[in-house]
This record gives sequence, C-alpha cells and structure tokens, in this order.
Amino acid sequence: MKIKSILIIFFISVIPIFSQDFPSIMYVNANNGINQYSAPQLSSEKIGAFLFGEGIFVYERGNNETIDGITDYWYKTDWRIDGTNKGGYAWVFGDIYL
Repeated sequence: MKIKSILIIFFISVIPIFSQDFPSIMYVNANNGINQYSAPQLSSEKIGAFLFGEGIFVYERGNNETIDGITDYWYKTDWRIDGTNKGGYAWVFGDIYL
C-alpha cells in the first residue's frame, strides 16, 4: 500500500512537467530559423519564416509528427513577416522552446 501511495504522489507531481499552458511565448531554437505554414503539414503553403531566437506567441500544440528524422509537434502561432503581424495564424514544426 505504501508503494502505491508513493507512485500516485510521484505521477501527480510530474504531470505539470508534461503539460503546457497556451497561449505562451516560445523561442525559435533552429539556427536557420523555421518556416511558417498555412496548415500543420509540409504540403501546405509556406507563408513566411521566424528567425533564430525570435520570440513567438504559441496558441496550441498540434499533432506529433516525424519529419526528416525529427519527431516533434506542430505549433499554431501568429502569422508574422519581418516582425509585423499579418493577422491570422500560421503553423511551425518543432524547434521552439520556452
């Protein structure tokens, strides 16, 4: 019984590590920046890019996918070009962090 209680407390305490509250500001981690797409798939229209280190608003996390050997999520962001909000949303694949 004691071990069960310890395991339950452990799992409850680590849940916040794996959860993500949105919206949040995240930063581009890819040295070459990341592309913005009109939908969360590579076959959708490329509509811009974010630069390395740029802070971006993330509104939701989409599907998990593996692209070019990298497994990460699609993230819904503001659609911006040259730091200017164009209105609407764009999607980026991975390589962003809190």
